[in-house]
Amino acid sequence: MQEVFGDENLITNTGELKVADLSKNKVIGLYFTAHWCPPCRTFTPRLIQLYKNANSRSKVIEIVFISFDRDSETMNNYFEEMPWAAVPYSNKALCENLGDVFGVTGIPALIIIKSNGQVISRDGRSDVHSKNSEVVDYWIKKAENPNADEEPESQSLDTEVEESTFARDPIEGLVCDKNHYLIWQGDVGKFYNETSGNPGIKCDFCKASLRRSSWHCRECRFDLCKDCRDWLVDSKKFNNLHLRCWASHYLLMSERLKEFYYKKFGVDKYTCRSCNNVQTGTNLHCRRCFFDVCQNCQNTIITYAPLANRVLCGKGHGLVWTPDLCMKYQTTYGAPKYRCDICTRAYQGSGSFNCFTCTYDVCIQCIAHAVQSTGN
Repeated sequence: MQEVFGDENLITNTGELKVADLSKNKVIGLYFTAHWCPPCRTFTPRLIQLYKNANSRSKVIEIVFISFDRDSETMNNYFEEMPWAAVPYSNKALCENLGDVFGVTGIPALIIIKSNGQVISRDGRSDVHSKNSEVVDYWIKKAENPNADEEPESQSLDTEVEESTFARDPIEGLVCDKNHYLIWQGDVGKFYNETSGNPGIKCDFCKASLRRSSWHCRECRFDLCKDCRDWLVDSKKFNNLHLRCWASHYLLMSERLKEFYYKKFGVDKYTCRSCNNVQTGTNLHCRRCFFDVCQNCQNTIITYAPLANRVLCGKGHGLVWTPDLCMKYQTTYGAPKYRCDICTRAYQGSGSFNCFTCTYDVCIQCIAHAVQSTGN
């Protein structure tokens, strides 16, 4: 069992369980599930009853909860109702690796293995529905004699089961560019190899190379790595039209930027694109463009965007906050930058308070004084 779980002990609701002790059971179930998934919450009580009945006379099966929950509190609350063991939430890397190793492409998933790690059934959930109370005996017979019976075919049991195969994590923002929900897929590399002859996968956010799994939209061939998925989950989306990067992607509040930049580039500092000051704390961030706006600048944008039309360019046009100004300048003039017409400092990739017709720009650091000078 160490080959499957490593050396770290599993947890139970009464203490710990040594990984080596799993081998005392005739079969082991790997239960991939999460509280946010409705089919999971429906299937779990049935599995609990099955587990209790099977072990009523002597212990023959152990189940290990492998959490796909978003935080430890949710995982622990969900785990309280379970009578079996679990991988600690702190070992999320192991949970994700097990999903990868056993080819889990949707939850709930129940993989049945022998004490030596050999797979008995990759679709234990369908086995439960088709074999009912006899399913544990069926798994034990398969463990003792793999040729005793053929595995039951996966069935289209009902709408709930069908939906569970493609369980969607209902997180706002966890979508591709066309707003399709992303689904954790363990066979993306195989899919790309079969359809294009190239098994390579790259995260569409941070451009990291992936091995074979991703949060994936098959229709759009859009992929998100685990780190970027965690960033999206942990971040707060600002549904404010003023707060976007130069490419018009929403900026998300990120508290782990130092960790991300150090891992990606070997530095733990980054530059606010709006004021050009070096930052080390929590910022609004676009991971796709490596674009950051510090909290001081975001407050300035929110405060003065509604007032910018009081400031006039040389021809009397009111200014407007233009977050994608540099992209527009890139398209029109071939350079993604501008120079503030008040302080003359140059900015690259940033937005500005702008009159595009007259190419007149006021930077974030000058807008407050410019508005106050209007006397309105």
